[in-house]
Amino acid sequence: MTLYLVKHRFASEASSNVVRAAAPEDVPEIVKLSARHRRMLAELNPRFWHIHPDADRRFDAWMHRSLTLKDRDMLVAGVPGKVRGYIIAQPCSPLLMPVGHEVAPIGVIDDFYDEDFADAAVVANGGSSGEALLAAAENAFRRRGVDSTLVVCPAAWSSKISALERRGYRTAKLWMMKQ
Repeated sequence: MTLYLVKHRFASEASSNVVRAAAPEDVPEIVKLSARHRRMLAELNPRFWHIHPDADRRFDAWMHRSLTLKDRDMLVAGVPGKVRGYIIAQPCSPLLMPVGHEVAPIGVIDDFYDEDFADAAVVANGGSSGEALLAAAENAFRRRGVDSTLVVCPAAWSSKISALERRGYRTAKLWMMKQ
């Protein structure tokens, strides 16, 4: 049902002029993209994903709050007023790792959507915008001393998985539901 894809040791890459730090004025566009993201999750696995009626309002509040947190990088692809993708590079929660593992050098990308992945089966535009977001998140992690990351992705989202695999991510963990 859900894949946790992992990548270790990020290479330093030139920054893309397509990606920039998110700002408060980007939040309405991020919320719109998040709504598309949630719809895709619900389409890919309607048995598990149910969209809460207050999801947009809650996500809007969380995005505004997240912009104030110093432990993460919120990045967007596109120009102000026309954001086409977003990614949040954040620290790993100890809940995601076995007890014996050090979580400080591990990051997590859970909130990640780009219009390149709007079709679950086919990547649009060669995935350039989505992959630029991934590269920017990896650069942000590297600057913070994080050398590995987990990306949470539905197992049925082929277009997103293919972009992740092109960037060197590999499935590390599979989360399944009992039928």
